[in-house]
Amino acid sequence: MQDSQKNKIMNLLGLAYRANKIVTSEKEVLKAIKTKKAKLVLVACDASPKTKDRFDKKCFFHKIPLYFHLQSDEIAHALGKSLSKIVAITEDGFKEIAEKIFMEVK
Repeated sequence: MQDSQKNKIMNLLGLAYRANKIVTSEKEVLKAIKTKKAKLVLVACDASPKTKDRFDKKCFFHKIPLYFHLQSDEIAHALGKSLSKIVAITEDGFKEIAEKIFMEVK
């Protein structure tokens, strides 16, 4: 992923977080997935294989888009937190913008 695309995603995450359209902890993201509130899930590419696999299976089962494009420190920086490996976007508008940016990567 290019720096400009990373910056776009990080800015979008920050905006969505300030708009209260992001869920951040593993427990809360799993809850959002199960209740269909999560529209898109982003797991840090440096998360553990077990964590990646768990969210891959949950998102596949519930048909929620899942991406692994940012490092945990980049996600945390975007949200103004000290550490964050997993986030879920809970609003369709932010999800659509994020997917457009992720599609540029492919």
